[in-house]
Formats: sequence, structure tokens, C-alpha cells
Amino acid sequence: MKKLLFLAFVAFVLCSCGDSLNDVEITDNTRKPIETWWVGGVRMWKSPHFITEYIVPSKVRAIHNAPGNIYIEVTGNVYKTFRGEDYKDYDKALYFAQMYGDTSYNGSVQEGEHTALAYPIEKITMWCDADFDAEHPAGEPLDDIVELNFGTYDDFIKSGYSAYKDNPWWEDPAEEVLSLPFDSVNKDVTTLVAANLGYFSVGNIKFISTPKELGEYTFTLEMVVNGETFSTEFTYTFE
Repeated sequence: MKKLLFLAFVAFVLCSCGDSLNDVEITDNTRKPIETWWVGGVRMWKSPHFITEYIVPSKVRAIHNAPGNIYIEVTGNVYKTFRGEDYKDYDKALYFAQMYGDTSYNGSVQEGEHTALAYPIEKITMWCDADFDAEHPAGEPLDDIVELNFGTYDDFIKSGYSAYKDNPWWEDPAEEVLSLPFDSVNKDVTTLVAANLGYFSVGNIKFISTPKELGEYTFTLEMVVNGETFSTEFTYTFE
């Protein structure tokens, strides 16, 4: 999965190789100073937590912004782990960090660098309002022919922050990238799903097969997170 902020960071570093790092301490109204510094115009933070933000969803949307590219966007409450003890929601951020064992990273992070879904995806399903093919009439789940492409940070954190992946250069090496049919997606494989900064995408949808007749179809997608079901409707045209 592409990590836009990861690429931006690489670009800033390459453009500022000759810069010196000016360490500063700012308080941000916390009792304890927060150690920060700048790299190529990007503020870096010293943090015991690898995950920089957790998002608890309140809404889900399926959006296609390019031919063949459908992604799942989540919106909701965001809890930051790196802003200090007096950050208004630090207790909630710390709750998630402790739940996932992300408490001893002690490395440098930047805001939005590693955003994760606060709870695993327990189930995801999708159906069409019209007959898709002979095996999938209107209203029947398409979960065996639709895949979710997503990434997780779970393996990296469980490994003690050492399990870097041999990913392509445009993907975060700390992120394990998976592509699974909807009927194989459950809470055992979706711990710490990466949520891309900006539009908080938790995955892309890919059709394994096309409908019997090309054209525009309307789909309903449901996703269960922390016992709550989120639903969205979208159209997609097969050409």
C-alpha cells in the first residue's frame, strides 16, 4: 500500500542532505518537554510509540478516484500518541498503545507517519443490487470474488520493531501488505490496519472477476469494527 507521507519524508531527506539537525525542546503545554527536531522542513518527534495516530471509525465510505481504483475511507475520532502527557486525549492514545504492545519504540516519528485503525476489521461483505453473474444474483454476497488489499503494522510491532519487509520502494518497509478475499478478512489478520493519512484509506477493493454484462452497478458494502456495523453504497462502472 502506498504511503504518501513516507514518500514525502524520503523526498525531504534527499533534498536536505546538507542541512544540520537543530535539536530543540518545546513544551506544547505539557509538563515534560517534548524532544523535536527538523529534517528538511519536517518536524520529527521522539516517541516511545511507533503508531502515531489511532482512528476509531464513525463512518465508512467506498470511493473510486481513478479507473479501477476503489478505496475504503474511514472517518472518526483520531487519537495521537506523541504529543505528550497533557495532550487532551493522551490517555486514550496510550490505551491503544498498551493494548498492542507499542510502548518501547523510542525512535523518531512524524505526525501522520503511521496511522492505524484502532480496532481490527471483524468482517467485511459486499453485494450488488442487480445480478452480477450466474453465481451471484442480486443481493447475494460477492465476498468470494472481491478482494481487500491492505497493510498492517502488527508484525513489525510484535517483532520488537525489527521485522522490516522487502517491499517495493514506494511502500513502507514496516508495513505487511496483504490481499485477501472478503470472506477471508477477519480480526485475526486485521490488527493495526494501516490508515493512509489524508483520506484515511484502510484498503483498496479489487474485483477478481467482472459481471456478465458490462455497465454501471450499485453496490452496498458493510464493515464490522469493534462490534459496530458501518454501511456505505457506491456505484462502479465496468467497461
